[in-house]
Amino acid sequence: MSTWPMVLVDDAMNAALEKATAVFESTKTSRVDVIDINNAVGRVLAQDVVASSPHPAFVASIMDGYAYKSDATVEDNFFKLVESACSRAGAPWTDGTLKTSECAYVTTGARVPNGCDTVAPEEECSVRGDVVTITSASARPPGKWTRAVGSDIASGHALLSK
Repeated sequence: MSTWPMVLVDDAMNAALEKATAVFESTKTSRVDVIDINNAVGRVLAQDVVASSPHPAFVASIMDGYAYKSDATVEDNFFKLVESACSRAGAPWTDGTLKTSECAYVTTGARVPNGCDTVAPEEECSVRGDVVTITSASARPPGKWTRAVGSDIASGHALLSK
């Protein structure tokens, strides 16, 4: 025989809820701590985490290849390769703006140089000296083989919600 008195199920549930509510209320705080994400285990967000800038923050190439202006009316798809204009992921070329008849080598993830809006994949080009010829006859509208600014994450987008 138990030394504990018999209790109705509804009464037991109400008692448990009262105790749980009291514990919950005692842990509520209006204090907000700004902490490093590495110390956030077991913590609760006080507010949404919002992107302060777009990602990517620049027009980025999604192929290794040659960046150029899509509306270029260059005879036979010939472009002058600007030797110094090489844009690599993490090492963008930002020394100026390419002219309509010029192109620059870009790697995947790299900033597309100013003056360019399209990338021709390396496999669709031939290079002789400083002349790049696009060998593929496929149409390349503006933005082909690129990612737009903010195409992954827009500025102001909620990354984490409380």
